[in-house]
Amino acid sequence: TTGGVYHVGWVSESQRLSNTIPGLVEWSRAHPEELVVLAVSECYTKRSRTLIPPFSKFDWHQIDCADARLMKAFTDLGVKAETSCHKLTTWTLLEAQQAARMDSGGRMLVIPGEGKDDCMASNYDPQVQNFDQVRPYVVRTMKAAMSQDTMFQIQAFRQQSGLVVPLDAELNQAVKSWLEEDPSVFKGVNMLEINGICAYGPA
Repeated sequence: TTGGVYHVGWVSESQRLSNTIPGLVEWSRAHPEELVVLAVSECYTKRSRTLIPPFSKFDWHQIDCADARLMKAFTDLGVKAETSCHKLTTWTLLEAQQAARMDSGGRMLVIPGEGKDDCMASNYDPQVQNFDQVRPYVVRTMKAAMSQDTMFQIQAFRQQSGLVVPLDAELNQAVKSWLEEDPSVFKGVNMLEINGICAYGPA
């Protein structure tokens, strides 16, 4: 449904598609030259609507992120969707921009992220726990990923090992400097992920 809850590093009952996606659509309409891609992963639905807390928190069932019900939640809000891994891995940039053009203006496309169909390789490495491990991870993962056919992510952050997300503004500043001083480090990347985007993120 359009009331679906989602998270980026945390779960919030108040953060729903219905009250956040319209703002992104509005931004996209105001910046029609930009291509916004929403890669959705780790998708769940509730088995029952009758359970009450605290039992309801154990009632989640994982589903394919290309599930038609989930994609409809986005398309009902005006966002374009594509679930064909073949198309996503063979499109040119121009074709992706054309497919993402919304009826109301702007370009926004929702796609399934990493999952069983491998539309997107997450390149998750739980061993990357420290600042000085991130750059070597980026270098070796970029080298390996460029020889593969699927789209891929580079997770340029310290991986979470407990309940607290290890936000690191200093690391974000380093990623920014890598991009400025040696752009070839990330040449060809599909999705560059960082934590705490507001810390040296928008520039």
